[in-house]
Amino acid sequence: ANGSGGTYTITQNSINTLANNISSSSAVNVYAICLNQSGSGHSVSRNKIYDLSISNSNSSTSAELNVIRFMAGTVMVSNNMAHVGNSITCNPAIYALNVQGGAPAIYFNTIYLSGTASGTASNTQCFRMQNGSNGTVVVDNIFFNDRTSATAANNQTMYFSSITQRNYVTTCNYNDLYKNASNTNLVTVVGGANSPYSTLANWQLFSGKDANSLSQSVAFISTLGSNIGFLHINRTSCSYNLAGTPVSGITIDFDGDSRSATTPSMGADEIGY
Repeated sequence: ANGSGGTYTITQNSINTLANNISSSSAVNVYAICLNQSGSGHSVSRNKIYDLSISNSNSSTSAELNVIRFMAGTVMVSNNMAHVGNSITCNPAIYALNVQGGAPAIYFNTIYLSGTASGTASNTQCFRMQNGSNGTVVVDNIFFNDRTSATAANNQTMYFSSITQRNYVTTCNYNDLYKNASNTNLVTVVGGANSPYSTLANWQLFSGKDANSLSQSVAFISTLGSNIGFLHINRTSCSYNLAGTPVSGITIDFDGDSRSATTPSMGADEIGY
């Protein structure tokens, strides 16, 4: 989406098997959705994104894969499901929700990063606040970074390029932030006191954010995009409470099921409490 007038709505799409197959050292890019329109009232909701890829013969650590890249404007981003990284063994940067501009409101999304990089990998992050605007909101999401590499510090749930960028996220709460046990950093704030943060407790202490958030591994019915249970919560294996907080105007989940009016579930799949 790229323009200077009007509003856009991107909803209920299945975006998959996008690939850049250049097998060299080129710093190639793959974007499922790139948003570059000013103004407000935009919406990205209930999209299913999976199997984005870069050639495993590409040796560049500057190659980049984005699920949603934000460049401008104010956009409501809700009830999206995305799984990337599973087939990628080379070393690109993977930024699922990459804020390079604008002030998105990010609610009830399920982001899962997986796979194993073959070498000294670039950063992989579920949420990246690089150059966003004040008023960004991150609430009721599941950010699960299960990707592994030789550089365990590089696979994080959230990254902020500065203390200012961290503070521009004015509300960040009721999220499930979880990393593979082999990864060392849960959240990074460049220049932040005691950053990077290896645990949720440390992030809460030094940021004042995510007071009601969790750091729990999520059991999905399936991580395959072709499966009807894709990134839906396996309720029989969910022994902890994923209850989030209500958000005005968001009354259904990815499937169109009604959200609880009092304790809606974190992530894109409403499981009920």
